[in-house]
Order: sequence, then structure tokens, then C-alpha cells
Amino acid sequence: MIQLVEVYRDHDEAAPHYILKEINVNPSWVVHTRPDRAMKGNLNEGLLPTRLDKRSEFTRISLNSGQHGEEVTVVGDISVIREKLNNSARELLKG
Repeated sequence: MIQLVEVYRDHDEAAPHYILKEINVNPSWVVHTRPDRAMKGNLNEGLLPTRLDKRSEFTRISLNSGQHGEEVTVVGDISVIREKLNNSARELLKG
């Protein structure tokens, strides 16, 4: 499992509002990753928490755990996220 920071849309408010929360991802459940350019736009519009640096990048991760699929957006450039996923997979195989 790897720990990432998810950008989560808080649906309790009328206007779009996002919060950050830590999540644990099982690398074997990752189907694919891609840059999330829409979230970068949300950052530039001031919709994301102000503690995020304006240079932050975002990655959308597609997860599949049997019959249930889910997509999450996490903070981090796609190359950094892929590296974390690959390093974690190698550690699991050695264990």
C-alpha cells in the first residue's frame, strides 16, 4: 500500500469546494494513470485549498477492485505517482 493525498470534492457545499485527505492505494488495483489538467484549472481558479502550491500537478488514478471501479485524483505529477506505484510493487514482490 502507498499513501497519497487525494483531492476530494466536498458535496456538502453549494459551490464547488475541494478538500485534501490522505488515502492508501493498493498498487495492484491501479488500472491506469493520467494527468488531471482539469484539477490544475481548479487550482488556478482558487477552488482548491490555499496551502497547495500553484505549481502543484495532479494525477487521476483508475482503480479496479473486482466488480467495483473508482477514479481518484491525487496531488503529484504523473511521473512521481508512477514511480511510487512501481517502487511499492517491487517491495511487495520481495516480501
